[in-house]
Amino acid sequence: MKKKIKWLEKPSKRRMDSIWYGGTMVTIETERYKAEIIATGEQRVIIDGECYTEKNSNGYIKEALFEHGIRTDRQLREAERTGRVEFLNNNWFEPVICDKKNNEYIDTFDTCDLELDDDFNWLDEYLPD
Repeated sequence: MKKKIKWLEKPSKRRMDSIWYGGTMVTIETERYKAEIIATGEQRVIIDGECYTEKNSNGYIKEALFEHGIRTDRQLREAERTGRVEFLNNNWFEPVICDKKNNEYIDTFDTCDLELDDDFNWLDEYLPD
């Protein structure tokens, strides 16, 4: 199935974790379907003893992490390991699919990872035909 892929916000190789992002990341269209991969969900994170909260990411937590010298996934994992960062809630990447022919939403009930060179062929398993 041929797919038209349009990145609205392409993750950095150094920041692939969903915590850095919010909203629609990429759209994938076929003749019949349109899918979006979105970063969504409430984030509650304790950074160096202070709690930060945001819903569907407006950049607040990303900026807080930057202010605390945490700018990459690697630094984020190290900060978690040492107790500087604790996730109470985190957001996630989620596929949202619409059947354009029937104007129906197809619920995937799933989360996904984003890969910079993804062909998104894995979306086919969610499509009825």
